[in-house]
Amino acid sequence: MPKIIEVPGMGRVEFPDSMDDRMIEAAIQRNLGNKAVDVEAAGEAARTQYFKDQPRWQNALTGAGKAVVDFGRGAGQALGLVPDSDIAASRAKDQAILDAPGGTAGNIAGNIAAAVPAAFVPGANTLAGAAVTGAVMGALQPTVQGENRALNAAIGGGLGAAGQKAGGFLAGKLSDKLAAREAAATAKQLQDAPILATAKAAQEAGYTLPPTQLNPSRMNNMLEGLAGRISTQQVASERNQAVTNSMVKKALSLPDDQPITIDALKQVRAQAGQAYEAVKATGTVQADPLFNAQLDHIMARYQGASKGFPGLTNEKVAGMVEALRQPQFGADSAIDAISVLRDSADEAFRKGDAQIGKAAKTAAAALEDQVGRHVAALGDPDLLKSYQEARKAIAKTYSVQAALNESTGNVVTSKLAKQLEKGKPLSGELRQVAEIGRTFPKATQEISRSMPGVSPLDWIASTGTSMASGSMLPLSWLVGRPAARAAILSPAYQARMTTPSYVAPASLRLSDLLLRNGRGALAGQFVAPSVYAAQE
Repeated sequence: MPKIIEVPGMGRVEFPDSMDDRMIEAAIQRNLGNKAVDVEAAGEAARTQYFKDQPRWQNALTGAGKAVVDFGRGAGQALGLVPDSDIAASRAKDQAILDAPGGTAGNIAGNIAAAVPAAFVPGANTLAGAAVTGAVMGALQPTVQGENRALNAAIGGGLGAAGQKAGGFLAGKLSDKLAAREAAATAKQLQDAPILATAKAAQEAGYTLPPTQLNPSRMNNMLEGLAGRISTQQVASERNQAVTNSMVKKALSLPDDQPITIDALKQVRAQAGQAYEAVKATGTVQADPLFNAQLDHIMARYQGASKGFPGLTNEKVAGMVEALRQPQFGADSAIDAISVLRDSADEAFRKGDAQIGKAAKTAAAALEDQVGRHVAALGDPDLLKSYQEARKAIAKTYSVQAALNESTGNVVTSKLAKQLEKGKPLSGELRQVAEIGRTFPKATQEISRSMPGVSPLDWIASTGTSMASGSMLPLSWLVGRPAARAAILSPAYQARMTTPSYVAPASLRLSDLLLRNGRGALAGQFVAPSVYAAQE
């Protein structure tokens, strides 16, 4: 029965019985018509507007319900239980659902859901099974005048077979893509393993690393860009300089509050030299073939050049080597000679005479090796251990001295890294510092002065933008940038957010999971006919 409602200002208005109270209220609120209202037009417009105003998810549910009902209508029509006039009326009435946002998508999903039971039929996941499934879905769609059920079945069958083929192809492509991404990720993980190991050791030692130097993810790039890349590197380097100095002091057994100076290094050498004094009393050292071979190696470079170019002969190097070439010598003389050779090397380097400096340094090392073999042959393990430890300590002081900036008291990490690259036998903390400096040079550069939290460019950009826009908001940049920098360099972010991910994107993994093992082909044989069925 039609609903007759007294509408203020409009009088008695008749509404179709297909409209519920919400639809009628919507029609009245939109002032549909006047006292001469076209009731049928008002009902259709109100219904259309009702679904347009309804949330998308509700329309999707309504569309899905329509799909299930349509299968029943189609079956009833095919059996002669539902007249064609009812089908036409429901088609016209339901058009508002399909036109509304989310309605068609829900209708497609409903068609797929209604056909899912067919997946459990033996042979459904084949090309022939897909054609049969699509044909049944097409045949069960209700038809109106001008439409043909047989044609629907034929089109549905073709789409089912095509969808099954396309779904299988897509699933295979996704699987191949996922496998390629996983292989690339595994290779990248192996490639990054040394860097990650160094980074872990650096963080455990107290170093701070700009996130993009370890994990250049989109998030890290965005945050570091906000914080300022150069400023972030400089702040990290300033913090890391203190860590480097502390590790070097630990390597030299210096107190942490002891500045690193040339005098401090000489003091370490003097303390280590006490072990050398004990070696002086060990008698005569017999020069062995290895010692002579080391002397020959020092001379080889200069003798080779002098054969063709006599003027290139370095008489000082030749004289030094020949002075050391003795069949035997006292241990006390050897220890003194080592000290003389080291002093000669230092003096030569200060004067810029690299040839003499390198030769004297190499000769001192050869003589130390010879004395070490002499001490080992004595069979006194304690004396040998103290000599070896003293030799390492003295060698460390020279490595540190070569990397020391005397004006600041800082050990320059990059200089230790160069020593490592040249084959310098660094060990312990010095080697760790050198490896970190070689791997993360931008985070370990020496900063001679403290960096401001906000640069002049930040002030100019922020105040200029604020004045031009008439808003105070751009000034927040002056606070936001240092805050972002502090966040990404904080221990919490360093510990949790600088570890790279070596897995394929979640979307790709989920898609592969949903479509693998034939599910892609099965989905295709339902999706294609369902899309067609929704296009009434």
